[in-house]
Amino acid sequence: MPAICALTSPSPVSYFRLGPQHWSVGYASFGVQNREAAIRICPSPSMDPAEMVRGYNLELRAPDATASPYIVLGTLVRAGLQGIREKLEIPQALGVDPGSLTDQERKELHILPLPGSLTEALDLMDADSIVREWMPKIMYDSYVSVKRLEVKLMADLDPVEICERYARVY
Repeated sequence: MPAICALTSPSPVSYFRLGPQHWSVGYASFGVQNREAAIRICPSPSMDPAEMVRGYNLELRAPDATASPYIVLGTLVRAGLQGIREKLEIPQALGVDPGSLTDQERKELHILPLPGSLTEALDLMDADSIVREWMPKIMYDSYVSVKRLEVKLMADLDPVEICERYARVY
């Protein structure tokens, strides 16, 4: 999951909210009704037990409004297909805040921290040969170039200025 954050959380402002206890998530984890899980399953709010069994919502909590829904959906489909191809096991559903676990417990559960900046997310994506191959080279190179320029343009601004600029654009 950390390697896809450059696609699902694609702006410098995205990383103001990503992190443990920052209105979103800080770790790549899976849980049921766990607000700190990056992928969360939420049963239907119905009080009827039969209804609850049939209805679930699945949330990917890292994307924000600066992400293209088409890129996010395409990324999710590609990641899902990759997991099926590699016969990856479904991770254990986490019932606690991953930030409350020790480093050793997170390591044993294969829970990785999400990147702390767009630069880090781009570096993680660049290091992942599978994710890089999900789009044509010219599209990948263009996307990364634009995002690295975006980071550079925001580098000397304080968080308030960055948020104000994004608020005007979005």
